[in-house]
Amino acid sequence: LGHGGAAFNMAFFFFEGSPFINFPQDFRMMYTFAKRAVQCGESDAAYFLGLACEKGWGVQADHQLAVQWYMHCLQGYAVSSDSKLLSELTHARAMTGLGRCYYKGGEFDAIPLDLKGRGRDGGVAPDYKLAAYWFKRAVKAGHDPEACTLLGNMHAAGKGVVQSLKKAEKLWKMAVERSETPVVGIMGKVMGEEAAEALRIARGRPWHEAAHLLVGGIVVVAFLVAVVADFVIKYSEMAEESWFSSQTQSPPP
Repeated sequence: LGHGGAAFNMAFFFFEGSPFINFPQDFRMMYTFAKRAVQCGESDAAYFLGLACEKGWGVQADHQLAVQWYMHCLQGYAVSSDSKLLSELTHARAMTGLGRCYYKGGEFDAIPLDLKGRGRDGGVAPDYKLAAYWFKRAVKAGHDPEACTLLGNMHAAGKGVVQSLKKAEKLWKMAVERSETPVVGIMGKVMGEEAAEALRIARGRPWHEAAHLLVGGIVVVAFLVAVVADFVIKYSEMAEESWFSSQTQSPPP
């Protein structure tokens, strides 16, 4: 079977690809080398098997099997990985993968839904709270910008977590910062760009909301001023009329 660490590295290279050394992405080869690495005891490679099953990359999509592989990755340890940082990133990505599976339920990325909107899992409903749980663990584990981006999206929409634009912005900012580290690779850069766009839109939103509130407040104040002014005018007229009547009234005999 060969060396587990070498097989893991090959799976990683086929997952990321590299245009600089003419090394294209090949998910079938990623799956092949990842499976070989797991057979050699390299449990971190189970992440790539989970990813392939989740996305339908090189194999038939199967979320239940993806969850099993992601859990295998987290329950084991890297027996021969050359980089502790890469191993930590792999574990964080496995947690993110679990979050994605629970967030999507039976809706696969690579398989169209049937006419009733069900995936191959028979219409398994999403579990947003469990998805948020794994995203939070991935964020705490560090390194992976995707978990920050997706958890931020959940806070912005209020799915499975308390709706909070402030928390969403904090997580998106964290995603951008993490995407700038070289270890996250091409996929991490993409998620960082998505977070940056979400952050840009979110930061513009309060100004629009404030503008609407300001305009609404001005209208209300103007209306109240008009009502008070009308009341004062009518009261003054009534007072003047009453005073004039008292002055022109004939004296008693």
